[in-house]
Amino acid sequence: MTKNNFNKILLQSYILTNCKRRLFLELGRNKPDLWYNPVRSIIKPKRIAVQSKYIKKQGKNYEQKVYSHLKKVDNAIFQETDGVVVMSHLEKDRLIQFYDRLSHNPNITLMLLEFQFENPQSFFEQLFSPKPNVEGIPVDFSHQRPDIIFIGNNINEYVDEVFELLGDGRIRKVSKNEKNKRFGISIFDIKYTQEEKIGKKHFIEIFYYLRTLALLLNKYQLTDKFYVRVNFNGILPLRSEQEFKHIKFVGDIFKYNLVSLIMWKESNRIFENVMGVIKKLWKKSPCSIESINLSLHQGCGYCQYIEDCSIN
Repeated sequence: MTKNNFNKILLQSYILTNCKRRLFLELGRNKPDLWYNPVRSIIKPKRIAVQSKYIKKQGKNYEQKVYSHLKKVDNAIFQETDGVVVMSHLEKDRLIQFYDRLSHNPNITLMLLEFQFENPQSFFEQLFSPKPNVEGIPVDFSHQRPDIIFIGNNINEYVDEVFELLGDGRIRKVSKNEKNKRFGISIFDIKYTQEEKIGKKHFIEIFYYLRTLALLLNKYQLTDKFYVRVNFNGILPLRSEQEFKHIKFVGDIFKYNLVSLIMWKESNRIFENVMGVIKKLWKKSPCSIESINLSLHQGCGYCQYIEDCSIN
């Protein structure tokens, strides 16, 4: 079980189960004194459901297959080891380098593969209101690493209007004058899934990336140079080898419909609803685990808390 208990999997699990009890148990897992009263041990499941290693392997293999095509595209930026695309770091200095490059060539779009960025603490300070005698953040969290980050303003031609996501969650229209001074950032994730199966769990993952990135730009004081484009992000689902053969430029990815855009207004609503649930759970805590409603669903048999919920 991962040490960091606040991550995209936590959010996706709640979307899939709609179970506040499971969400509460996960939020309190690393720092139970702040969440549970009384603090008690959690009954372990009699059998542990482990995600298929085959599915995980297939997902990783598909990512690298996609990268094998994308890394040939003009203005793709990545690191690789033995032909495998590996993690890079998206830090302030690197962002300033990208800005300088785009300022000299404003008609290009940079495509970053496997770039990891800091998850700003300010996101969690917004989410978890201060409490007396509680220091720090009541959960553990890690960095963010979307599969593909696009930086540039050419993408704006695919939307009628451009909107940005601010660090506080507000959304505003980007003016034409701003587009000459600031460059938009969009995020896409590669998924080993059919396009028709893209849904809410993918929407909330993308919005989690976007919201934290917007706050990171605030922290780096780079909002005069970049904005997080809220209305052009999505998923690159399962595609055939044949569909990648025409991809030579970043624009071809969109021209040949390789990606599926998320519905940004619905995604924002879903994200804010889940954040609202988490805020209420934190406000109520510390409290008894049994006081949190549970949701019985077809996935209960695969949940690590199944035994605890059935007894309590």
